[in-house]
Amino acid sequence: MPVQCTCQTCGAIYSVKPHKASGSKFCSWPCKWKARGESLTIACATCGENFALRRSEYDHGTRSCSMACKVAAWTRSCDYCGQSYRAQRSLIKAGLSRYCSMACKNAALVIPFPDYVWAKIDQSAGPDACWPWTGARDKDGYGVTHIGKKHAKAHRVILEIKIGRPLTKGEMACHDCPNGDDHPWCCNPLHLWAGDAPRNAQDASKKGRTLRGSRNVNARFVDEEIRHIRAALAHPTRGIVAQLAREYRVSKSTIERIRNGQTWTHVSQPPTESPETVSPPQETQARLI
Repeated sequence: MPVQCTCQTCGAIYSVKPHKASGSKFCSWPCKWKARGESLTIACATCGENFALRRSEYDHGTRSCSMACKVAAWTRSCDYCGQSYRAQRSLIKAGLSRYCSMACKNAALVIPFPDYVWAKIDQSAGPDACWPWTGARDKDGYGVTHIGKKHAKAHRVILEIKIGRPLTKGEMACHDCPNGDDHPWCCNPLHLWAGDAPRNAQDASKKGRTLRGSRNVNARFVDEEIRHIRAALAHPTRGIVAQLAREYRVSKSTIERIRNGQTWTHVSQPPTESPETVSPPQETQARLI
């Protein structure tokens, strides 16, 4: 059964089908076009001045009197850097537009970098003790943090904060912990110093942290065998170098370097003995058998 409706333009009564009654506002297309072209007067949402616009423009969301006011309505000031930017109208209505870029958003939401680093360092042991890194560590025990999207060693970052400049490409953050116990996880600025690869290797060798001598898995000798070789070379006889090379199954040049002090320099020299009283250590005798 048809439903009676009233036209919003001319006021005439017209009939429509029941399922169209809720959305029907006009009796004909001329009345609909006339209503769409009807002029309205509203206040500008930006400057507040009254201006006239068509109903169709109002229905599509127009609330600004000019393009300048429209752009100004979309312009926001970044909450982080203060720079002006144009935001989407939907974000402005939802109250979500606060930053001009993702970089400013991430920077505003992330804890300041120095505070983030110091928060992961345990300083409870005192100013002179080692300060362990409580965050993530790599396979060598060094603390790992991040600068933006890049990973960095925590002790290296602390040293850069201490000296007030970034380390150069050839510089290394070296440890100097008390009693020679250099802990890779230590982030106490008093225990860190800037050096290069040779100085770092020299410092590690001085503190006995290098795998030299019998501590190296590829070593051909042990300390006692080196002392036996040097004791035998202290009283050189004809063919002693070749004899020692055959006994230890190495080249003669290896024995010569031991005699000249070019290798195994960390092994102390034993008292001079007669070659008749010198015998190979038990490890060598077992190997020769």
